[in-house]
Amino acid sequence: MEEKRLVIVNKNVTSFNIKSNSCIFFTSGSDEAARHLLGVNPDIIEFVGGDGTFSASLNDTLNQNPDFLKGKFVKIVPKGSGNDRYKSLIEILEEKSSGKEPVSNLGLPVKQVVTDDFLLVTINGDIKRYVFNIGGLGLDSQTLIEYEAMRKYMIPPSLKYFGAATSAINKLNGYKGMVNYSAGKYLAETAEPIMFLFMLGKYFGGGMPINQRLIENDGRFESVILSRGTNLKLYRSLIGISLLKQDQYTNPIVKYLDPVESAELEVLSADKFYFESDGEVLSKNSKPVEVRHIKVEVAGKINYLLE
Repeated sequence: MEEKRLVIVNKNVTSFNIKSNSCIFFTSGSDEAARHLLGVNPDIIEFVGGDGTFSASLNDTLNQNPDFLKGKFVKIVPKGSGNDRYKSLIEILEEKSSGKEPVSNLGLPVKQVVTDDFLLVTINGDIKRYVFNIGGLGLDSQTLIEYEAMRKYMIPPSLKYFGAATSAINKLNGYKGMVNYSAGKYLAETAEPIMFLFMLGKYFGGGMPINQRLIENDGRFESVILSRGTNLKLYRSLIGISLLKQDQYTNPIVKYLDPVESAELEVLSADKFYFESDGEVLSKNSKPVEVRHIKVEVAGKINYLLE
């Protein structure tokens, strides 16, 4: 059986390779991509771009049809400034056994397929976002806002991201934002974070590995809290994550919650927190959405194809 394959290409991508039997669509917006995905209803969806192209397109699609991904395969061709989901998938694939594998219902070797969870986040009771790698509030969203102001500088992305995160720390560490969170055995716990992450992949923006021990396809996710501290401790943590690749489980200002199926978070203070998922800040009318309440739960499975 010949598969039906649709390739969604970010219009800013200048070169890429595809299979000859593919249907190609160049997109400048996720709503356009969603219309084509729903109209064609392909067996294999190939995204050529960064985390935002992949995640935003699927968000607009799933918001119209939550069952769209069932029976489908997703391939990511990394061509963006951020490709954190792809990095995690490659590492998962390398850890799988190299023995003889059965084939899928499309004739694809299972050893080329990584099945993983994706999350549904409900923000302020009415805004829904699907998360495929990592989502959260605080440092991650503020860093992306700072990063946008640094895009014009001709420096390596890793240094650019480090500079943006440094600027975000300076701003957020001056706040006194308080949150209540409930996740597994933690019920109505209070924290004063500068970062609160909901994680499926190990990478946090710009390729920073912040979690080395995640397990795919287990129906659960982890939450990570980066606590407030002196700027020196926060800078040391940032350097350890981004440059030295230290094991962050030994870092006293990083708290890892046990894996759970769902979690809730409520902002108690007047300080503003913004939500980010898969490399994009949640915005409305070109302004970041201020978060007051978040509910996170495992939404379903997604089959990634790595050819």
